[in-house]
Amino acid sequence: AQLRQRLIYFFAARRLPFAEDLADEAIERCARRVSEGAPLQSTVEAFALGIARNLEREQWKRPAPASLPAHLAAPASSPEVSILSQCLDECLQQLS
Repeated sequence: AQLRQRLIYFFAARRLPFAEDLADEAIERCARRVSEGAPLQSTVEAFALGIARNLEREQWKRPAPASLPAHLAAPASSPEVSILSQCLDECLQQLS
C-alpha cells in the first residue's frame, strides 16, 4: 500500500491524468518483471520507480486526441443546463 501511494504521488506530481491507474500499471509491470527473474540492482521500490519513469515517458509520447468523441462533447446550451449551472454556482457560494 505504501509503494502504491508513493507511485500515485509520483504521477500526480507530474500532472499525469489517472495517477492511480498508472500506479497500478507500474506495480503490475514490476511484479511481472520480478516474477520473470529480472535482476534487481537495489530495492523493489527503486525498481518500481524506474518503471514509473518509463510509464511517464510513454504517457508524454502518446498523441493528444484531436477532439472529443461526439458523445463526450459539451451539451448544447439549454434551459436545463442553465438551471443546473446556476444551482451549482449557488451551492459553491454557500461553501465559500
